[in-house]
Amino acid sequence: MPSSRNIERLQRCFGYVRPTWVVCPQGVDDLLKNVTLTRTQVRHALDTPNDAMVIVTVGELDENKNAQQVIEAIAAVRNSHVYAWIIGDGPLREELSNAARKLHVEHRVRLLGYQPMVGNYLAAADVFVSCSRFDTFPNVVLEAMVCRLPVVGPKHDWNRGFSAIDEMCEPGVSALLFDPSDLGELVDCITVLSEDAERRMLMGATARRSTLSRFNWCKHAKALLAIATGCATAQDVAS
Repeated sequence: MPSSRNIERLQRCFGYVRPTWVVCPQGVDDLLKNVTLTRTQVRHALDTPNDAMVIVTVGELDENKNAQQVIEAIAAVRNSHVYAWIIGDGPLREELSNAARKLHVEHRVRLLGYQPMVGNYLAAADVFVSCSRFDTFPNVVLEAMVCRLPVVGPKHDWNRGFSAIDEMCEPGVSALLFDPSDLGELVDCITVLSEDAERRMLMGATARRSTLSRFNWCKHAKALLAIATGCATAQDVAS
């Protein structure tokens, strides 16, 4: 299982946990090694000022990924230099475009569709935001952190959503978490980071260092081998 939250969910759904189930997080590629455009080039192409604070979110444009909340947050943030890049496609694209116009933030929201070289955009942004209602272990969060982005994501709450982001990040160190039912908390997280560039950079550097250490493919392969040969315990793999 990629996180202990997944095991807990199965226990809640089915009432038991197999003693052989262990936590084995996946690895992540270092997207910065494949970046082909500079920050300035990406921002120029997207008509985004170099001094803007850009929040980026990636995922299918559907109810679960909840990009609507990102647009609502942009409208509520008082800093007019905060922009949003929304990467992905899906059934709600037109609805999200209309929402941006209705909230008068269409000039600060970019709906970019599917982007095969997502690393170019992550590397040119400043903060990664996830508003997903249900995410077992979102790999894009690891990709964002390896690109030196601090993360803003939902707190786990069995009554309002499912998220393992708090197991992937260090809350308060590389990430800020918000109540998924409280738009004001999301706005506060974005505002805090928009006002402190030094903190963003420190959080991003910590996120990259921690992610490359904890979620590298070599460690993942060794964990899988230990599980396959029956040599692993839950504590062995988690460490």
